[in-house]
Amino acid sequence: MWRLSPAESSPGLQTLHVRARGSGAAEGVVLGRSPDASKGGVAQPDVHVLLDDKSLSRRHARFSAHAAEDAAHPSLRVDDLGSKYGTSVRAAGAEAAKQLQKGGGAALHEGDVVELGAQKRRSAYVAAFVPLAVAIAGDVSAARAQGLEKVATAAGVSVHRGFRPGATHLVCEEGEGTPGVARALAALKGVPATRPQWLEALAAACGKGPAAQLPLPPPAALLCPLVGG
Repeated sequence: MWRLSPAESSPGLQTLHVRARGSGAAEGVVLGRSPDASKGGVAQPDVHVLLDDKSLSRRHARFSAHAAEDAAHPSLRVDDLGSKYGTSVRAAGAEAAKQLQKGGGAALHEGDVVELGAQKRRSAYVAAFVPLAVAIAGDVSAARAQGLEKVATAAGVSVHRGFRPGATHLVCEEGEGTPGVARALAALKGVPATRPQWLEALAAACGKGPAAQLPLPPPAALLCPLVGG
């Protein structure tokens, strides 16, 4: 998944997460201006994140992640939604930002900064890819593993049974059985071993929207020992 963190110039913003939901699919996260309730303002129904920035339009921009079978990880893009004061992208390491055409879009890369609204009030986010590939250990029952696969897929998380190169987390039972190959490899690679409840908690948080706080890294209460007793 992709993480959009507040830029140094916008410390009050919430961190957002954008996930792809399978090859060719995209989940759009729409940002816009918070309505003025004192004037009877009402938020647009399809705006997921409301920002207290008067230079933004009610529907300002959309971030979306796109998965492809031939790509190492999902791509991220931003689209301006015809905003009044525009959307700009400053490439990683660049000094100046380039404003998108009204209604236009651009692909984003690691470290790019997206600036929304008027220059003096801009809300800005920094893009970063968060690798998340879950391996399910063999000590997890087949029935539970199948359920966890459905949970992970719904959350846009890559998942497979057995430990493979590139895995970022291992889900295993906390029992006292033998450690198994998966746990041994996870220990060797420094990959955290988590209880199934962690993946379920991650999926539940993802379901609450792009601004939900995710259990990343997994809290200590949801970790399990790599080597059984």
